[in-house]
Amino acid sequence: MKDAIEQGQLLTAADEHTKKRAPAVKRANDLDGKHWLRNSISIWSDLTKTPEEIALKHPAMFPAQLAARLIESFTNSTQTVVLDPFSGVGSTVVAAEMLGKKGIGLDISPEYVAKARQRPLPAAGLLSSNGNSTAGERQLYKADANNLLEYVAPASVDLVVTSPPYWDILLQRRSADYKEIRNYGDAATDLGRIGDYRQFIDALGRVFDEVLKALK
Repeated sequence: MKDAIEQGQLLTAADEHTKKRAPAVKRANDLDGKHWLRNSISIWSDLTKTPEEIALKHPAMFPAQLAARLIESFTNSTQTVVLDPFSGVGSTVVAAEMLGKKGIGLDISPEYVAKARQRPLPAAGLLSSNGNSTAGERQLYKADANNLLEYVAPASVDLVVTSPPYWDILLQRRSADYKEIRNYGDAATDLGRIGDYRQFIDALGRVFDEVLKALK
């Protein structure tokens, strides 16, 4: 009996020693297993634009529902700053605010920045989890992404969700669906107006050099 007790004490001591040595588990997100499994499938075919988003008539926007799912999947409760350097009508920024985080967006179009500032928060039903009771924040700037670090401190951003310009595709005639040509405006700094592809890639690379500096 004494041996059994001593053995039990030794096992307990060993267990405690293991617990002290084991590193803390750093969670990638705060989702439960059910929602993480759903988010892990290769194709998300259930995402749709809301009537409010369709009415914005942005030429190449993605739904806030998509941004929300990415933010939920790749940040946890301690990671609170989400950036979109090409924010358009603010899908990423709105989704971050809805999730109780700080969403920061830059865009060169005053029209789209104004629309992004005015957008209502989507319904909580867009979320995979139960949402976040903490009030989020929306920061939008009419600014060139090349000047990103004038608005965002270096090493301060937890996640970037963005859709960069598509070279000058939106200025070309669409032979697949014959939709009208659409563009973001006439700004000289618009990467979508660069005709030479190598110059476009170089310009895009310079922006993401700044993005890398902003990320933690």
